[in-house]
Amino acid sequence: MKVSHATRPARKAGRRSNRIEGLERRMLMSATLVQAFPNLSVTSGSAPTTVDVSTHFSDPSITGTTVLVQTANGNIPIELFDTVTPLTVTNFLHYVDNSLYNNTIIHRAPAGFVDQGGGYTTTGTHIFQGPAVTNEFHLSNTIGTVAMAKLGSDPNSATSEWFVNVANNSANLDNQNGGFTVFAHVLYNGLSVAQAINALPKSSTGGPGSLVGASDVPIERSGGGTSASNLVVVSSVSRVPSMTFNAVSSNPALVSPSLSGNTLSLNYGAGKSGIAYVTVSGTDLGGNVAQQTFRVVVPAAAGNTLPITIGAGGAKAVTFTDPVSRATGTISLKGPGSAAVTFGGTGLTQASGSGGITVTGPSGDLNLASINVTGSTRGTTLVFTTKGGSQKINVGDITVTGSLGALMGKGVDVAGDFTSSGSVKTILIDGARNGTFTIGAGPDALSLTANSGTTDESITSANPIASLNANNWDSSATAAATITAPRVGSIHTHTAFGVNLKLTGGGAALGAFKASVIRNGAWTVTGNVGSIQAGGSLSWAPTISGKLSSLKLSGTSSVALVAGSVNTFNVRGALQNSTVTVNGAGTDLGRFVVSGAVTGTTINAAGNIASIMAVSISNSLIYAGVNALPAGQTLPAALTDFSTAASIGSISLTAKKGTAAFVNSDVAAQNLGKLSLGAVATSNSGQQFGIAGHTIAAVSGTDRSTQKKIALTNVKQTVTLTDFVVKVV
Repeated sequence: MKVSHATRPARKAGRRSNRIEGLERRMLMSATLVQAFPNLSVTSGSAPTTVDVSTHFSDPSITGTTVLVQTANGNIPIELFDTVTPLTVTNFLHYVDNSLYNNTIIHRAPAGFVDQGGGYTTTGTHIFQGPAVTNEFHLSNTIGTVAMAKLGSDPNSATSEWFVNVANNSANLDNQNGGFTVFAHVLYNGLSVAQAINALPKSSTGGPGSLVGASDVPIERSGGGTSASNLVVVSSVSRVPSMTFNAVSSNPALVSPSLSGNTLSLNYGAGKSGIAYVTVSGTDLGGNVAQQTFRVVVPAAAGNTLPITIGAGGAKAVTFTDPVSRATGTISLKGPGSAAVTFGGTGLTQASGSGGITVTGPSGDLNLASINVTGSTRGTTLVFTTKGGSQKINVGDITVTGSLGALMGKGVDVAGDFTSSGSVKTILIDGARNGTFTIGAGPDALSLTANSGTTDESITSANPIASLNANNWDSSATAAATITAPRVGSIHTHTAFGVNLKLTGGGAALGAFKASVIRNGAWTVTGNVGSIQAGGSLSWAPTISGKLSSLKLSGTSSVALVAGSVNTFNVRGALQNSTVTVNGAGTDLGRFVVSGAVTGTTINAAGNIASIMAVSISNSLIYAGVNALPAGQTLPAALTDFSTAASIGSISLTAKKGTAAFVNSDVAAQNLGKLSLGAVATSNSGQQFGIAGHTIAAVSGTDRSTQKKIALTNVKQTVTLTDFVVKVV
């Protein structure tokens, strides 16, 4: 072939490590909501609202130009290193922007090495080649990087051909022909696609045209020849945005969203009024989606409202049909007080009957704008019944002046805010979104049930809350919500819980909590917590001033827990990138059990740790009664490095035989009991790690490098095995 290629045999050129910058393997954080959309209130007939959605979403891992390589075998998204290799990037984009890579082929894919393209069409003709580009070798040819091919013995000969490193080829390609210029890397599942192409069979006859006799030409099917249908065709290589966006409305007749590039336009229906939810989503090149829902309120214009009084001095009930859900709703007030039920819409009419008043709106924009209850007491109940359609109705703001015994609305979605100057005993609704519940002082503790819908409300209650039950209580797709109260008896969600929690009353601040998953949320709890049980946790940061009796998580979890003491910490799964800080007195941390691996985690107890059990511990710190250590020091060096005579009773790691169980981690307490560490990866690239204590009862395990047993009892002096140290201080 005319264009030379990265060759497998490594030349015995010396490593030029002083000029090779290692490409840090960044953890892709994916699509992220970086700025919440605010709820909007606009007047009827307003001009469209425009928003730059790119300021609300981003892919934090992407800083360079993004390009998509499309093949029948899957797409390979790549990010270019614009500032590191500017000449090479400009050269590559010249071919991209002129569509020269479209309908070319991957013409070379040596197994376990590279996928090379950018050279030949499906007929075996080489594409147009512009001037060669000056070599810009700065980054290493590690797995997943994209580099330029070039002629042998000429570092500055790269033109159009490029390749994906499907393995770590740094030892080879960094040290020949001036080093091969890495100018991009693949994103998300792009490496899997490239590796799948690399694993395809190779043609025994080479490729078409000038590729006849060439080696390592990948084909889709063995024996299928080298026609275009059997070659690995790159249909297009094009610049793409790092994220794409979409928007939908719950009521497009009221608010209709449209997108032009990054600009979202909210268009309002002429003469319409009511409430709509707009959900905007951002999708990254890996297909990961971040989204947020916000509320748009369009109040009825002057003259387009109709107030109806029910209860004392008014009608028995009022009935209407929600034009969006097609459900018919009836509202009544039982007990003391009255309620002003205000509707919005064009051409509203009312008719009296034996069951009360029926409101109709011929223009199709009839909406229940607000309900204002006055003169109510603990014996008052606001009742909603629904039938037909989806059996759900939307309600705007609900205001109660006084106390309320109950709000019974199984089919009600509260779209506005709920405010009561006094206490409320019971609320039963379908759901509530993008608003707040404010409950005043009084004799009753609230029991709130959100039946089956979506709930993301903030609650502020002057009284303790008896119970909160919801299908889903998650503000991940909205601005962060907070539940604030002196105490809560119980919280139970059938799916996710993802809001902040602030309990200020002390004592038994939270009795019991249960959710399928804790998605996120910062908890500040002044007092004790009984039990927390969830299917797992993602970005959860609870701070508990008192005792946490029991924490049970299942599935891979991440948590940043601070507590006065913890009796039981149990994860049925893996614990990753977490911090557990226990800062009370006495036996601060009781049983700590993880059925999977503990990685990247710090456990720091001011007092004792009774026992720790896990499959393995890697890249982690476990301290009991250890002072803050100087920068760079991870193990106590003197008795003064301990704050108290705390103990770690036992550690038991249960990784399968032959699997490293204790890797690059540190355990320290003044008094250490029986530590059973399994296979210890004693070699740690020269970085010391291990165990430190004043008294150490026993350390057992296996040196993974030598397979020799580690059996230390009543340790009296420091023992070092390669980089693993058992230190007596």
